[in-house]
Amino acid sequence: MGSKYHIVTLREQVNSYIKSRIMNGELKSGERINEFELAEELGISRGPVREALRQIEQEGLVSYEANKGCRVKKLTIKEIYEMSLLRADLEILAVNVCGGNYSDGTLKEMEGHVVKIDEYDRQRNLGKIIEEDQIFHELLVQEPGLPYLLKLWHMLDVTNIAVYSTLDSLNLLCYGKIGRNHRDLLDCVKTRDVDVITENLRHHYISVSEFVKKIIEE
Repeated sequence: MGSKYHIVTLREQVNSYIKSRIMNGELKSGERINEFELAEELGISRGPVREALRQIEQEGLVSYEANKGCRVKKLTIKEIYEMSLLRADLEILAVNVCGGNYSDGTLKEMEGHVVKIDEYDRQRNLGKIIEEDQIFHELLVQEPGLPYLLKLWHMLDVTNIAVYSTLDSLNLLCYGKIGRNHRDLLDCVKTRDVDVITENLRHHYISVSEFVKKIIEE
């Protein structure tokens, strides 16, 4: 009989800790991560810290440079655009597959998360905004019941954190509008009209990179 329990390794604990600090804005995009200081802070050896950073590097949330160590990943405009495009396309595919017919139960769940996003937006609580944003959009993708589509979408989980982290570090995260943007998207989902939902999804994602590009060019 297989075990029902998942034993969380020290590496996994360190991985979660580093990600939470990035999500909360304690470790900013482009900031160097000192292995020694992190190990001292956690009261552990540098081995698990190094292993966790390697994993997070593979996931795309930190970058490594020879003789310089690890830094929180700072995305380029092109990278933000590409990641936004991929997430948008996968979510649009989910909308098309289910014909926009989101259940009352799903809409109720999404409503609850929009309320939380709006609350955390007012508090400028970046970590909680990212968490609630993730759950909200996951509900969009899981409705058609396609496990491989959902798995592909989840491969972009960490890149979504990187996008938020980069925008926050550039002071380009539009606090005060994040909750409203998700409310607008939910209102479109409630119409159950595929064209309305997909058009808003494109705007929801692609407008972010276009806005950043415009600001930087100015």
